[in-house]
Amino acid sequence: MPDGPRPSAERRAEPGHDLIDDLVAARDDQDTLSEDELLIMVIGLIAAGNETTSNALGRSVRTLLSHGRSLWQELLQRPDRVPEAADELLRYSMVGNGLLRQAVEDVDLPSGTVRKGDAVVLSLESAGFDESVYPDPHAVLFDREPPTQVIFGGGPHYCLGAHLAKAELRTGLGLLLERLPTLRLDVADPAMLRYTEGDVLSSLVSLPVAW
Repeated sequence: MPDGPRPSAERRAEPGHDLIDDLVAARDDQDTLSEDELLIMVIGLIAAGNETTSNALGRSVRTLLSHGRSLWQELLQRPDRVPEAADELLRYSMVGNGLLRQAVEDVDLPSGTVRKGDAVVLSLESAGFDESVYPDPHAVLFDREPPTQVIFGGGPHYCLGAHLAKAELRTGLGLLLERLPTLRLDVADPAMLRYTEGDVLSSLVSLPVAW
């Protein structure tokens, strides 16, 4: 089971009205969740429902404000391109964890054959810069033809929260463009920005900006 703090006795003694309180009640009052199920759901809400979105927004803004703010200016002039920009920024900016899969049949690759039953780790970051799929992959282009990114996986493993995550990123970018059009990085060199070293996500520690 994943390590982490259990819901505190304080929260249990004085419940509030948020989603985590409802989950605690489902465990304590209704006995519809086990303690381990409760823990996994809370961790999922924090990691998958919050950390990923804030990470995507921070990394996307960092990309848009780099290189003389040319990408930011492009979106200021064409705010209708925000949906396409969000997809492209997810491809370019996000560092995804490897996906562990098991081959269900032999697969011949340029590097060799993956045998049926072999475990493989797929690099989403590498896939996002595949030149055979994305011409000029190190450029940020808001008019790419689909597929625009694979950060959410695919097929039966496609992320259930993908549509919500993209909607949140589009909304966040749209509001920043509307309310803070003069936004700029407040750091001498973007390479100085520091990132966390998590096993799943690598998020910006901070993103100094001014306007």
